[in-house]
Amino acid sequence: IGRRRETSASGLPIDSRTSLPDGTEIEGLTGLRNYLLQTRRDQFIRQFCQKLLGYALGREVQLSDEPLLVEIMERLSENEYRSSVAVERIVLSDQFRQTRGKEMTDD
Repeated sequence: IGRRRETSASGLPIDSRTSLPDGTEIEGLTGLRNYLLQTRRDQFIRQFCQKLLGYALGREVQLSDEPLLVEIMERLSENEYRSSVAVERIVLSDQFRQTRGKEMTDD
């Protein structure tokens, strides 16, 4: 489980090639990575940040979270897309540190 395999459990070779709806041919994880980096980078980064923020806040991302979402994406871009930068910005945000209408305390 989780390991790269050349053959399936039944011994047949694994075909890691696929064709996307736009006709783009992709082969394996390297092909997927290259495709995302070349054609979908901004969409991928935004979705990553949105899902990470929603998970950290324990709720859906709202329109009022948009400035924070933009800031996280900008900081990632400035720091070679290190995920620790996104986590740090989320943890330091008001949205994370406060419950709606109530500031968190050390109690």
